[in-house]
Amino acid sequence: MFLITTLWSSPVSFHGRISADMEYTAREGAELDRDPYVWNFRIDPTFELWSLKLNFKSFISSYDVDYRQAFNRFKLNIPSLLMPTLQLDLPWLNLHFIDANPNYSDFVLSGTNVRGGAIDLRPGWFVFSVSGGKLQRGITGSDSTEVAYSRFMYGIKIGVGKKENSHIHLNYVHAWDDSSSIPSYIGVVIDQDCEEDTIELAAPIENSVASLESKLTMFKRKLKLNTEFALSAYTRDIRSNPVSVEEANWFPKFLFQPRMTSQLDYAVKTGASLDLNSTQVNFTFQQIGWGFEAVTVNYLDQDTRTWELSFDQTFSGAVPMFLSISGELCRDNLDGMKSVTTKTQMGTFSFGMYPVKFPTLNIGYCLFFMSAPADSIMGVERLEEITHSLWGSSSYNFKINEQNQNIGVNFSGNLTENTVENEESYTWNLNINGTHGISGVFTAIWNMGISENNDDSCGSYLNGGLGVDVGLWKGKSRNSLYGSYQLESQTEENKVSLKLTNSLELFKNFDLEISNKYIVYDSEVEENYTEYVAIAGVSYKW
Repeated sequence: MFLITTLWSSPVSFHGRISADMEYTAREGAELDRDPYVWNFRIDPTFELWSLKLNFKSFISSYDVDYRQAFNRFKLNIPSLLMPTLQLDLPWLNLHFIDANPNYSDFVLSGTNVRGGAIDLRPGWFVFSVSGGKLQRGITGSDSTEVAYSRFMYGIKIGVGKKENSHIHLNYVHAWDDSSSIPSYIGVVIDQDCEEDTIELAAPIENSVASLESKLTMFKRKLKLNTEFALSAYTRDIRSNPVSVEEANWFPKFLFQPRMTSQLDYAVKTGASLDLNSTQVNFTFQQIGWGFEAVTVNYLDQDTRTWELSFDQTFSGAVPMFLSISGELCRDNLDGMKSVTTKTQMGTFSFGMYPVKFPTLNIGYCLFFMSAPADSIMGVERLEEITHSLWGSSSYNFKINEQNQNIGVNFSGNLTENTVENEESYTWNLNINGTHGISGVFTAIWNMGISENNDDSCGSYLNGGLGVDVGLWKGKSRNSLYGSYQLESQTEENKVSLKLTNSLELFKNFDLEISNKYIVYDSEVEENYTEYVAIAGVSYKW
């Protein structure tokens, strides 16, 4: 970091990190389904002027190509406007530009990247947020990529109260496709391999989602009650004819125009949590209608009703312990819009012990039941399955001649019973690993494991690895060599790899890292090959 003193004796600082790496892959014996050369570039500077902080993060890669969705990211964030010298003090204002990830609620806007911007104002008890931009770019596509229209959105959140405390917030998001961004016909395109593909373009959509979300905290935030009710209006094809639906006449036409392919539905979520320091109890109920759509939420399981209850207890003392019990009931196809109605029930128990000078222990068990009735019209047979899952792990840290040592053991197993066809299938896995400090310079690493299953791909798998890590020049140079193997009994699949990594601090805050990996793959079923991967990268902090 360097400082520049202004005429007002206010420090100006500029610091951050920049890095670049190049990867080269060569394969013999089988086709390589990607470009042999890949490069990545990152720069994350932070600029401070009179205590005003500007954070910029960027990632540019050769993976970003015009026949896929945007891979590169550019984020400019002003976390707060604090400039005491200029008598400007706005800690409640947050600004996000270029690529933003606004998060309104689970049903409206969550986990979606928006190329545009977002503004958050939270002065005291008042909350006001706006966001807008592009969700995806138009792609004609090919057989190996997804066809998409250019999709845009804007959103608003307004309410009172902080998200972590008692509050009530109104959220709204509107998203739509630009139907002119790609040709609306079945056509022939040239893909990335210069081959012709015949594709059928998808229909442009429109989506409006609104929700009322609230939380009530009581007894010094030990008891929390929360709920969210959301409505969605979704049009599968905005080119379809508009209709006059009496039930939707109350909806403003500038927000949503009902059409022949439109659907309206709702989602609701409510819950309660009790936190008594060492004891936590949580309850959640959620129901999502079959027609509820929110394109600004990464994942929604429509047409489901779910109940969840969990209990966690921590025991302090000479041997700290943890106990967790949870249960879940779920049913889908509530409105009969799916071909199969599935009911699931799950119960989980886990227990852990964490002594200071003895091995730790974690064990768990889960019982999962799934059932679906027969449907003669759809040709679906009745299904009833019970799955028993068991897992456990243990880790032990100790010292030999003042050098740190660690040994760990992990086990997992599943047994599934089909009570209708009276069949059973199982799988289990056991892995042991260790890290051993030999001196202040050398560290040894090893692992070995075995797994087995008797399903359609039944067979036994063996895997293991051995390596060493060497630190030189007071940690400025780190070098590691690691070899691993994987053997599969049924197909006699063998995979052996050897990886060498070297990192060196050339001068203060400037690092160079080079890694080489050699892989030999042999199988009676798949195509055999040998592969060499080399990665070289540099990074600098200032």
